[in-house]
Amino acid sequence: MIKEADLNDLFGQMIHKMADLPPKQQRILAASLNLFAEKGFDKTTTEDIANAAQVAQGTVYRRFKTKDDLLAAVLTPILKDVFPQAISQFTGQAFETKYTNLHDFLTAIVTDRIHFIYENRQVLKIVWSQALTNSEMLVILRDRIGQAISEIVFPQIKKMQKQNLIIGWPADKILTFLAGTMFTFLTKLIIMPGHQIDLDSESDFMIRFLEKGLAANGDNHLV
Repeated sequence: MIKEADLNDLFGQMIHKMADLPPKQQRILAASLNLFAEKGFDKTTTEDIANAAQVAQGTVYRRFKTKDDLLAAVLTPILKDVFPQAISQFTGQAFETKYTNLHDFLTAIVTDRIHFIYENRQVLKIVWSQALTNSEMLVILRDRIGQAISEIVFPQIKKMQKQNLIIGWPADKILTFLAGTMFTFLTKLIIMPGHQIDLDSESDFMIRFLEKGLAANGDNHLV
């Protein structure tokens, strides 16, 4: 399995490279992400953030006038820079492999993404909860992230279709099917946070479900 990208680590690396962001402000953003992920946005106070960043509370407000401004300063670069970087790292490795059957393709994709979602579930929970109420953020998710995935996944799907390894549906329909299954797993983690999760079992069921739905057969095209 591909080494998982840690969204917290990628975020830390990104803000460290921001020349216009002083070290104290970098610590504030890093602390904010950690606390929003751990406690939730509503339960996190600016005092919590200041203490975690080891700065005075007034330093937090010097650049970020409200907690909402701070949330936007955290989530915008995650959506615009961190997510695309994580996607690039995964797809750059996952799609170098030449798959000879649908099962191996799905196993590689599903197993890796299940672990990625699980390991980054707290950050993903923040992003998704805010996207539900923020239309601008939802547009970024759809356009920036969706496009980044499509540009890499579509050619692989079409290549497998030529080899008759996957159903001949439009590539965007297949990607929606794959992404929807993954999102269902994330939703389960969000609404049942204390539930024991067997990642191997979850992966196995998803692979079998997707394999039945996406297998090439005589009825290869949508009506």
